[in-house]
Amino acid sequence: MRIGSLPIKVSQLTDLLKEDLEKDYRDLWVEGEISNLRVSPSGHNYFTLKDQEAQIKAVFFRGKARFFLRHLKEGKQIVCHGDLTIYRGRGEIQIIVDFLEPRGLGEQLLSLTLLKKKLEDEGIFQIERKRPLPPLPKTVGIISSPHGAAIRDIIKVMRELYPPIHLLLYPVSVQGEKAPEEICQAIEKLNDESIDVIILSRGGGSQEDLHAFNTEQVARAVAASRLPLVSAVGHEIDITLADLAADLRAPTPSAAAHAVVAKALKLKEQLQGLKKALFKASKTPLGSSRIPLESLKTRLESKNPLSLLHTQRLRLDHLSDRLLGIMDTQMERKNNGLNHMKTRLMAHPLTGTLRRLGEKLTLLTHSMMRSKKRCLGEKRKSLNLSRERLEALSPLSILKRGYVILLTAQGCLVTKDTQVEEGEKLRGILHQGELFLIVKGKKGGDTQQLKGKKAIHFPFNLHTQ
Repeated sequence: MRIGSLPIKVSQLTDLLKEDLEKDYRDLWVEGEISNLRVSPSGHNYFTLKDQEAQIKAVFFRGKARFFLRHLKEGKQIVCHGDLTIYRGRGEIQIIVDFLEPRGLGEQLLSLTLLKKKLEDEGIFQIERKRPLPPLPKTVGIISSPHGAAIRDIIKVMRELYPPIHLLLYPVSVQGEKAPEEICQAIEKLNDESIDVIILSRGGGSQEDLHAFNTEQVARAVAASRLPLVSAVGHEIDITLADLAADLRAPTPSAAAHAVVAKALKLKEQLQGLKKALFKASKTPLGSSRIPLESLKTRLESKNPLSLLHTQRLRLDHLSDRLLGIMDTQMERKNNGLNHMKTRLMAHPLTGTLRRLGEKLTLLTHSMMRSKKRCLGEKRKSLNLSRERLEALSPLSILKRGYVILLTAQGCLVTKDTQVEEGEKLRGILHQGELFLIVKGKKGGDTQQLKGKKAIHFPFNLHTQ
């Protein structure tokens, strides 16, 4: 990088180097021996990573270093991952470490660990993306070797626990060079079939035997499955990348089969319980809660519907006669009252009453108008008197008599000579117009001496501008 012929500051140079290093030297894997290990009071780990020919500074911050403290030992050979940067204060190049493993784990285990971290950082193993298994699966797709013990265990458990289920086997190689590709193809093909859930399974074996299920290709295919997928690979202690990427990890093939039909079995058990409860309820003796038929017959005969109907008919006739008698009495009483009111109304004609009420209304109207005029006259006199008093007290009325209101340049009222200085500008408000004045001199005096005089002689000379 060409900077130019003009000199630059050291801080500028370190900033340029820092920018280039952090852009071009990221995601590094470095092997070396730990030396000069130092833990700061804040918990950060500072050390030197060296080999036989060179060394470089490294820092492992507390937040991530706490998971790797067992490997942070003086003189230990490690492989670490991080980004290159430069410490501006001392101009030192150093590695910001975010992961490390001992060098003695072996190349295959280290590669598997790094791949696991890579997939984990991408979110392949996140719990949030895992889907629940269907509650009533009808068809289960199985990816496994057709000759292994795993498929036999799955079939046996399925037939014993849930015979109605349909099984579809997609045979694949479960180890060897072709195994990863065949497993991925099987997952893709079964996703296009009319099935509810997939089981990926094989029996136990060494780490080399399970290698196909620890490949990035298979882990990504398992995570990309559109159907829920259960992984049951190896023994209970074996955990592969396919197990971590699956929606559910079963420790054994038998456990996988049981997990697929577990919800269906629970529903079946609940249905059986309801069936037993219903059967028990139907067998409960009805005689203990039933009145004997003979007793009902006797009660029915004692209350013959025909005799009850005859009695109710007689009662209805009696009530009808009473009702008619009451209605006649009420009608007669109402007619008498109506005739009485008619006689009273004829004795007092309405025309005379209305005429008298109209005359009374006219008198009241005239009286109200007179009271209104009298009240308005009194209010008007009071208002005029108040207006005359207000005008007598108004400053404008005082100004008519020749008085002046003096104000300073700041608008303050001048009432005594001590408020102004010689040469100060004043503003005089007259009854009509204003004067702008300058104080040419002043003299103290008592306003009481001015009483009774015809003219007011100011104690200082005023000149208009």
